[in-house]
Amino acid sequence: MSEDGYEIVGITDISSKKRFVRLSDNGKSFALYNQEIRKFALEEGVRITPEQYADILRILEDRARNRALHIVTRRDITESQLADKLTDGKYPENIINITIQFMKEHGFVNDARYASNYVWCKADTRSRRQMEAYLYSKGIAQTVIDSACDEYYAANSNAQNDLIRKLIEKRCHDTSAMTYGEKSKTIAYLARKGFDYDNIQYVMNELTH
Repeated sequence: MSEDGYEIVGITDISSKKRFVRLSDNGKSFALYNQEIRKFALEEGVRITPEQYADILRILEDRARNRALHIVTRRDITESQLADKLTDGKYPENIINITIQFMKEHGFVNDARYASNYVWCKADTRSRRQMEAYLYSKGIAQTVIDSACDEYYAANSNAQNDLIRKLIEKRCHDTSAMTYGEKSKTIAYLARKGFDYDNIQYVMNELTH
């Protein structure tokens, strides 16, 4: 921050109670309640002093932390999902980073735990690739996803084949009588679900011979 602070380049309504204050350094912009706007005498074209900005950051840090705690009490959530929620709340980037770090340090968000819980819960109904895609879509790092999956399959080495077998038997009760066409359709169905072709072929041969 420069010695004379940041210039306010715009103030826009978010709701009937809150307004978004856009600063000359857009990464520092923030949302405040109307009474707080009046308290700090914030107007377009004026400059926020370093002292004012520090006071505002303290307010926002407390508010972001309380918001984050409220979110995680409702459901388990990833770091990326929490960051998105706080971004939607118009918190500045530095406040989001501080809040995420606090939540991680106190165990309120833990991507490794989230990934592990998900894999152990869903591995009996979804392929590894399906689970990997889902976890990646939640913003979890691939290394964390790989670790969670590797841990599960090290303890349950036949899990994917068992699931393939269950899905084949669900589609065809008499697997020994499957026609070539039925086999081809079933293999394609399982491949679309993300199962490895070698695993599919192994189980298919086991069931049809």
